[in-house]
Amino acid sequence: MPIAVLLVDDLGPHRARCLSVLSKRFSLSLLEVRRSIEHGQPVVTRNLFDRQTPPFAEIFAEALAEMEALECRYRAFEVSEGQVWTSLEGYYQLTPERLRNMIGARRISLEHQRQLGELEDRDPT
Repeated sequence: MPIAVLLVDDLGPHRARCLSVLSKRFSLSLLEVRRSIEHGQPVVTRNLFDRQTPPFAEIFAEALAEMEALECRYRAFEVSEGQVWTSLEGYYQLTPERLRNMIGARRISLEHQRQLGELEDRDPT
């Protein structure tokens, strides 16, 4: 399963509002968010698509869009399953638009899988 990684480079001119978005969207304390940013560590490292928290990808996309609107500089990446996050490697960069496209493609794929499952479950007689 792909993992979403969010690094915040600069909170921008709306520092308090950006901290609040990060804290609320990702259920983190303000202290956790600030420490991650100050130490150059990811604020978020979480499965992008997960059955336990299905709307996470949508939450992540909304948070990125809010951060852009607040002029907060960030880098968001998708780390493929099996890859280990390091700040030195190149990863697929995520934007709100790319995330929305990924979410849409995943929904279509899941619907196709559901339809195929229904076809297989039908009695051939």
